[in-house]
Amino acid sequence: MQKLIPAVAGAACLCAALIAPRVSAQVLSTEPIGPILIVPGQTVDLWFPNVYDPDHPKRLVWEGWTQTTGDPAAGGVTLKFDWLDPLTGGVVYSPEFALPVNQGTAVEFLIPFCPPQVSLHFETGNPAGFQVQGVFIHECIIPEPHEVGVVMALGLLGFGWLRRRPQG
Repeated sequence: MQKLIPAVAGAACLCAALIAPRVSAQVLSTEPIGPILIVPGQTVDLWFPNVYDPDHPKRLVWEGWTQTTGDPAAGGVTLKFDWLDPLTGGVVYSPEFALPVNQGTAVEFLIPFCPPQVSLHFETGNPAGFQVQGVFIHECIIPEPHEVGVVMALGLLGFGWLRRRPQG
């Protein structure tokens, strides 16, 4: 009976963790953008504050449309994500992403920490300019309590299994 109690307790913890509703632990911000006119030679930077967290990654997502009334072959729109580096005080840029012309798209980039500010950076070389509209999602990814519960339950089961193994 003494060997059965840890196994039943571990199984109960595992079942509770799997059945429990998933509670979001992410710090999520959704920023509506536009419509904004992007013209040649005029960079558009849109900055948004965040809670600084050096221990968790940040997911940056742009979901939106680009439109031009001019010739799309004359140039498109590029997007870069940028953020403030709290150690240097400088701005750090993601790689540049070319956005498709006159259609919707989603672009995602992951950085290793949650900076104090994040930004979208749009540019174009098209003389007619572009209109940009969409949403900017920036999410600090923190493990959910559900996932921590599963790891703890598996640890309890493993501990119970080790205690029941015959010594020898």
